[in-house]
Amino acid sequence: MATNAQGGLEELFDRVLRQQDALMAVIVAMTRDFEAAEEIYHNTVLEITRTARDRFDPRGDFARWAKGVARNMVMRHWASQKRRPVPMEESALCLIAEMMAEEPEPDAEASAREMAALRACLTKLSPRHRRLFVLRYGQDMKGRDLADKLGLSSQSLGTTLLRIRGFLRRCISRRLGAVAT
Repeated sequence: MATNAQGGLEELFDRVLRQQDALMAVIVAMTRDFEAAEEIYHNTVLEITRTARDRFDPRGDFARWAKGVARNMVMRHWASQKRRPVPMEESALCLIAEMMAEEPEPDAEASAREMAALRACLTKLSPRHRRLFVLRYGQDMKGRDLADKLGLSSQSLGTTLLRIRGFLRRCISRRLGAVAT
């Protein structure tokens, strides 16, 4: 990883972005719940960002390590929901793993376009939603603490975050689609 902090963080985000589809595939395969998977994915990215410097050996396989973090985040999710994992047949898991291995990694230019689209889309959020987004994903404030700080119920917070992520996903897709044409 890069020696300066900013460069190292950008390189880490690029590596995470290259694994986005594979991480989502692991999470969806384990949860079978797309809404929960989206939240778990974002928590996974935060956990990778928080722990990579201390726990990831740069000589190791980043993709394998990141998928392990994703699996651990799914387990945390199940524990917080007091749910048991939904078993999946071994053959289905093997098929998902093969599909993930075959997917080409996006290039750095594509990652840069996606980050630029995200930055532009963040400016389109209302000040309230942008603040909520920054507190949740920029400052890693979680659940009850964030809801209390903003005067929201946990359910309202979850719904609002889901809507914000949906808006950002659609906005990014539109921007990237406009660039491609």
